[in-house]
Amino acid sequence: MECFRNTPLIGSTFVIGIKDLGRHRGGQPSLTEKHGLSDKRLNTKKNEIDKKFRVYRDLVLLYQDFLYNAKVYGKIIIAEKYLPNHLKTIPPVTDSLPGHAGVDKYIKHNLLFKFAVDNYKLYGSNDAAAAKVAGHDLKGLQCYFDCGIKKLCLPLMALIDYRGFRLIALSRILTIDKEKTLVVNSSDGGMTMHNKSPKLQEKLRLASHFLNLKPHIAGLSGSLTYTAADLEGHAGYDGNFYLLDF
Repeated sequence: MECFRNTPLIGSTFVIGIKDLGRHRGGQPSLTEKHGLSDKRLNTKKNEIDKKFRVYRDLVLLYQDFLYNAKVYGKIIIAEKYLPNHLKTIPPVTDSLPGHAGVDKYIKHNLLFKFAVDNYKLYGSNDAAAAKVAGHDLKGLQCYFDCGIKKLCLPLMALIDYRGFRLIALSRILTIDKEKTLVVNSSDGGMTMHNKSPKLQEKLRLASHFLNLKPHIAGLSGSLTYTAADLEGHAGYDGNFYLLDF
C-alpha cells in the first residue's frame, strides 16, 4: 500500500532543549539562566512546547486511524468487486455523487473511496491508465500540501493497491457542501466556472508561484484560474479553504 505522508514528524524539533530549562549537573547555570530568562517565560515556553506536542501527537493518531480504516475497508471493496451490488458489504454510491471521471465511488465511516478503473472509457478502456491518474491525484495533493499555505486545507489521502486494483481513499470534509461552498473553479467539467473568493484566489496564486504554474483561461466563460479548472476550491463553514478533486 502506498500512502501520502502528510503528518509532520514528532521529534527533536519541539522537545530538544527541555532538559536545559533547569540547572546542569554540578550546579552549573543552564543556558536559560545565563540569558536571564524568568520562571514565567520558562513556564510559557514549556506550555508552548507541550501544546505543540499534543497537537502533533493527535495528528499522528488521526493519521494512523485513517490509514488503518482505509486499508481495511479498501481491501473489502476490492475483494467484493465482482459481487452484485446488493450482496456487497459496502455498496457503491457512484450515482448519488456529482462527477464520475471513470471511477466507482464508495463511502464508509466518512471515508470516500474512488475505484480507479476506466468504466466510462475516458482512457480507452485502459485500467492501468486510470490507476496512473489516481497516482497523479496523490502527487498533486502532495504538491499543494508542501506549499504550506495557511488556511488552505486538504483532505487526508492514501492509495490502496490490492489484487491488481487501485483505490483512492479520502477523508470526507464535513464543513463544506459540494454545491453551496464551491467558490473557485468548476465541478461540471468547465461548463460553469466560479470566481467568488478573492482570498482563495490569492492563496492559489501564491501556490502557483511556488509550483511554477502559469495562470490560464479556462471554461466556457473564459475565467482566469491558477490551477486545473476542475480542481474545486471551497470556502468551508469553519473559515478555512479546501481543495478537492485533484
